[in-house]
Amino acid sequence: MPPHHLDKGNYLLRSWGAAAGYPEFKAKYGQPNEPNDRVHAWWFDTDEEREVFKQQLMEFCKTLPIAVLVYDKNSGPLVNKRTTVVVTLKYLGKEYKVRKDYGYGYPLGTAIFDWEENNCSAWSNRLSYIEDEYHLEFDHDALSETTHDYDVFVIDFQFKLFD
Repeated sequence: MPPHHLDKGNYLLRSWGAAAGYPEFKAKYGQPNEPNDRVHAWWFDTDEEREVFKQQLMEFCKTLPIAVLVYDKNSGPLVNKRTTVVVTLKYLGKEYKVRKDYGYGYPLGTAIFDWEENNCSAWSNRLSYIEDEYHLEFDHDALSETTHDYDVFVIDFQFKLFD
């Protein structure tokens, strides 16, 4: 079993995918400790320990009906910090600050990509963040004919690391 997530080393292994949603996976590896309900993060003191655990994890996942499991590896002292962005969005002349937690050791470049070209670049997703943060409700169906990505835009982007 890998070290408990509070005993963080400098070698991170993060996994997610269909396999992580199975009760058998959660019984063996515990509940997810990342913002998404299917993302697990484990820390190790050495790359060798991480590699041994990764191989055991992949073998276990082969026993599940849908064995899809994706993982990434990162190392260094920043993998012990949670990556969070605070973004100021402007929509219809109003400014809204929203916060998105990406989890442990998430690279800044990937978070920026998310807001510039990936999921968070779409107006509908940006409005959803505003709705969640400010307890508002927009009629997405009515807006789909008239709203474009440039109608909900980023005016400030702050990157923060938390323990």
